[in-house]
Formats: sequence, C-alpha cells, structure tokens
Amino acid sequence: MDPFKNKVTSLGDYVAKVCAPRCRDSIFRGVEDAAHPLIPPLGRAWRWSLLKEGEERAMLDTFEKRGLPYVPAGARLGPGDWAALAYEHRLPGRLLAWTRLPLVALWHACQGPIKVAGVVYVQPVGRLAEAKPADPLGGKRVSLLVPGNLPVGAAPGTVYTCHPNPRKEWAPRSLIALRVSGVMKRHLRRDLERLGVDDAFVNPGLTGVARTLSR
Repeated sequence: MDPFKNKVTSLGDYVAKVCAPRCRDSIFRGVEDAAHPLIPPLGRAWRWSLLKEGEERAMLDTFEKRGLPYVPAGARLGPGDWAALAYEHRLPGRLLAWTRLPLVALWHACQGPIKVAGVVYVQPVGRLAEAKPADPLGGKRVSLLVPGNLPVGAAPGTVYTCHPNPRKEWAPRSLIALRVSGVMKRHLRRDLERLGVDDAFVNPGLTGVARTLSR
C-alpha cells in the first residue's frame, strides 16, 4: 500500500489526484480516522471474534428469513443483495462498503473530530475479481460485490468488497491512501456542501435531510 504521502491540501487538489491515471477505474472508501485499518465489521467487534463461518452464514440466513416481510413486495434479492442489506443494517459481516463516487468518499473522510486525520482509500477495480453471485461469501480472495439491488438508504454508487478473512487487515500494494488532515476537514466539508454533497445526498432519506438541517 502507498504510505500516507498523498496529502490532500484542497478540494481541487483532491479532484486532481482522483482523476489522475493511476486512480482511474477505481473504487473509494473514506474513513474519518486514518488510524483505523481496513478490517470488516466482523473483525472489529470483539464479541464476534470466535464466530465460525458456519455460524456467520446461519446468522445471515436468519436475517434473510426474518427480514423478508420488511422488503418491498416482489423484490428479488439474491445472496449478494442480502449480504449488502445486512451490512447497511449493522449486522457484523465480512463486507466493507466502498463507492464509485470519489466526492462521497471524501465526505466520509471529513467526518469526525477535527483533531483526527481522515483518509480516502483508492483501490483499482482491475485488481479485484467479481464475487460469485450464488455465494458471495465463498471466495478465497478479496472480491468485488456489486448488488443487483442497492439497499435503501445506501449512498449513491455504493459497492462492497468481500473479505474471506474478515479479521485480517486488508492492505494490498495496489491500495492508494489520500490523507486528509484534521484541520482541513471543516473547509472540505464546506466546499462539498456547495457542490451538493451533504448528509441528504450521502444518506438518502429523512435521516439525511434531518442531519443536513441540524448542522
């Protein structure tokens, strides 16, 4: 992985970096604390540290069965759709959310305390294999999961990576890190809001509208 040498100094600087040839055809993940490694929720939650793969699958199956009455009638959701839906509803799993929209990733990186630096991770898509539609959790390598039905409330352009070992930090050599200093967060958030990238855009629905108005 590239070290944190790619410091973001302004919105224009960030746009120039993500539009550079090395960042083309990539996905982006913004993290408000640069010290947090790329580990899926299942690996970050200590209470799930001993959960076996079979138990994880059973938990996801139960989520699907109990959640079916709450999805729109007639919706055809495959295994990847249910895995993404579980992620968005905070069920610990082996997915990580990314976006194809670099400004959305920057918005996420600019959240949190201004004393803490954020980071936008950039991963070229060509380095990732597609997750198996019938069994997105069954691969042996980190793969790209593109749901056929994006969960309600997920940010535009959201995709996911599926990690066979959810307790291991993912830091491939192809990963690029764009560091956002804490003092820059407020300025970048203001610039993003002028472009229409705010809570209401990133979190579609009434929650996003309320957050935008309350800032």
